[in-house]
Amino acid sequence: MIATLVATELAIIGVFTGHSRWTFRNRGSIRKLLWIRFGQFNAKALVSTLGILTVTVNVLTRSFNISHYLAVPIGVLLAFSWNWMWDTQIVWRRVKRRHASAP
Repeated sequence: MIATLVATELAIIGVFTGHSRWTFRNRGSIRKLLWIRFGQFNAKALVSTLGILTVTVNVLTRSFNISHYLAVPIGVLLAFSWNWMWDTQIVWRRVKRRHASAP
């Protein structure tokens, strides 16, 4: 159990580092302290894995008798969508640029 928790957190740190250095590097995100951004990212990972993925798979398989082989990809797709929305709208939200108005 402890090894699983440590491995999970190391994976989250690795993905956060990858997003910071490559995926959202040129995004022009609002400035945030690193620990705040990491806390938001960690919270998102907890919600998407324990909440969205686990609940989706369990509801689809137990309540709707959908095969586990179909329920898992549906759960992954929902969790991925949540992750992308959260990352782009919260964690690495763009700076709003003001447009110059025409005279």
